[in-house]
Amino acid sequence: MEEGTNRSARHTPEMLDDFYQTIQRQRQYKWTVHPTVQRFLATGFSSCVRVKEFLTRLEIPCQSVNVPSDTDGRNELSRLGAR
Repeated sequence: MEEGTNRSARHTPEMLDDFYQTIQRQRQYKWTVHPTVQRFLATGFSSCVRVKEFLTRLEIPCQSVNVPSDTDGRNELSRLGAR
């Protein structure tokens, strides 16, 4: 990646649409996709809302963990390497 390049710029709407279509094809053939997804969030962050909308659009069930109010969730996030 070039210096100064925004990492999020790599994910274009077209790429997300391709991903969505791939998921739909997998569901058509009854493949298992993301059996358990944990979504760590904090209220007031637009990125948390966008992730929720994205997973909902793909019909991927997820467990939401509100990091500020969930001590076990914070510990799990730390265990996974978040700072």
